[in-house]
Amino acid sequence: MADFTSEDEIKELLKSACQPATPSPELKSQQLQDLVRGVGSTAYGVTRPRWRQPRLGVSIAAAVISVVIGYGIWLGQAMGATLVP
Repeated sequence: MADFTSEDEIKELLKSACQPATPSPELKSQQLQDLVRGVGSTAYGVTRPRWRQPRLGVSIAAAVISVVIGYGIWLGQAMGATLVP
């Protein structure tokens, strides 16, 4: 392997070894369409309501399940206390 003494020599070798490639026109147009579609869906107010966002929905579901389980435990203890003499 060759011995290089400066970063400039390595930079020049990398520049000569890796020529830049130009993207195809199809790729450019597809990227532009994706960008316009992405900007149109979020930047101009076309977003989901806060209560329909996934994180909030999961939190609400977890809270409801916790309340139901807690109610079941409380009801079981309350019924057990009334049945025991």
